[in-house]
Amino acid sequence: MYKMTQPIDRVRNGSISVAIFDGKFGKTAVFQKSYKDKNGKWVNSDVNMFLNEIKQAKETIDAIYDKYKAEIEARQMPKKA
Repeated sequence: MYKMTQPIDRVRNGSISVAIFDGKFGKTAVFQKSYKDKNGKWVNSDVNMFLNEIKQAKETIDAIYDKYKAEIEARQMPKKA
């Protein structure tokens, strides 16, 4: 089984991150959400995709955000100064 190495790039925004790996079949993106479960243990949830799928994922996220924008913005916590 092929094992990925350390990411060649990473971007984080709060509990969401995207890491880029140079894998056996080309570069891949790993989207990750980190959160604490009800027992206080850190959990990571991953979605893996090829680089050419990132635009499609972004467009899909943008579409659902637009559909639920009012509800999403109403639930956002105020930004700290």
